[in-house]
Amino acid sequence: PAICGLDCVGTTTIYGCGAYFSPAYIIKSSDSGLSWQYINMSAYANALVEVLFLDENTGFASGNNANGAVVLKTIDGGQSWTTIYNGTIAGEYVWKLQVLPSNTDVLFGAIETVAPNNGRLLKSIDGGLNWITKNAPEPEIQAVGFVDENHGWMGGHATGFYETTDGGETWNNTTVGSNLNRIVFINNSLGYACGTTIY
Repeated sequence: PAICGLDCVGTTTIYGCGAYFSPAYIIKSSDSGLSWQYINMSAYANALVEVLFLDENTGFASGNNANGAVVLKTIDGGQSWTTIYNGTIAGEYVWKLQVLPSNTDVLFGAIETVAPNNGRLLKSIDGGLNWITKNAPEPEIQAVGFVDENHGWMGGHATGFYETTDGGETWNNTTVGSNLNRIVFINNSLGYACGTTIY
């Protein structure tokens, strides 16, 4: 019914996921999109928004389950999954994920919630074994993108870019952009984001 996340990895492999309003599933193509496999993810999540792979076999998916925000990991190309993060506030989502290009042990996530709660920055420095959270500036945080462990940006359904230079301790509203959904860095100086337009 919907595709909420897409990721291409290697030369012919594509993963997709959905849907933020459920059901939870992943689609996979190993032949550059000529054919697709449907993977029912209802055993792991109620809804999926993001899929992000390091290579053809190792990757992550995120969204929510009955407990709250969730991050899942596979090391066998999506055949089996392990929950590596699960929040405790029902209705929250890990909306988007980022793996730091210079160090794939560093992962960031954007946790979307509803007022009066704050959205949160989710971070791991050991490949997802342990996680910390920092308050984000808005409840409906969806996009996250960092160039190193401390310098990054977040935004969301009703916001543009908020910038941090201290790992999410403080945030500055840049007043640039709106309705941010994803931020992708190609390298330390070139990044793209999508919202009401492409940034």
